[in-house]
Formats: sequence, structure tokens, C-alpha cells
Amino acid sequence: MENKLLVLAGALSAHAAVTKNEELKEVSVTSISALEIKKETDLVVYSKILTSEAEKIKIILQSEYGVTESEIEDIRTTTTEFKSLVGNTRPEQSSINAVKKDIDDHVKEGKYLLNDILDKLMIRY
Repeated sequence: MENKLLVLAGALSAHAAVTKNEELKEVSVTSISALEIKKETDLVVYSKILTSEAEKIKIILQSEYGVTESEIEDIRTTTTEFKSLVGNTRPEQSSINAVKKDIDDHVKEGKYLLNDILDKLMIRY
């Protein structure tokens, strides 16, 4: 997703430089490191901003910078798919941790039964 966003951001940044559009220039992040430090939710918002700006000038992007409408639509689709994944890791991690805690409790109970109860019974025999 980041590479697709960089291509679009580069084209928008180039267009902003030619037209001296400072707002568009500020929006266009053209380094991969700047994209990598963004949070997942910020990346979704950034993608939506870029695609909406690209939609306004899609004819210019296609004729002068080679960014086609299908590439913009591909970024939208990728963003939609990515958005559905954002935020799912925490609930999944919570359920995994709950299961691990249950397993640990059962193991402790088993050790208690073996060491404290069965050992005392077996000592008699």
C-alpha cells in the first residue's frame, strides 16, 4: 500500500510544485520513512486525502504524470481492505491472552493436585 501511495503522492507533489499549490504540497508525503512512522489509522486517512485530491485533477494526473484512474481506484480498494484489518489485532490479542491465562490456571491446578494431594497419598504406599 505504501508504494502505491508514494507514486500518487509523488505525482501530486510534482503537480503542486508546478502550480505552486502549497496546500497540496503539504499534504503529499513523498518519503517512505514518513509513511512508515504513520499509525495504521493515520495511513487510512492519508490515503483517503490523497485519493480525493487525485480525483479532482485525475485528467491532469493521467496526461502529465501517468497516474491512471485505475491506479487511483486500486488505492481506494487497497485502503478499504486495509481499513478492515486495522484494529483487529487488539481484540485478537486479548482473546489469545485470555486463553493463555486459562491454560496457566489449569496447569497450576494440575501441579497443585499432583504435588500437594497425590504425593501425600502416594507416600503412604
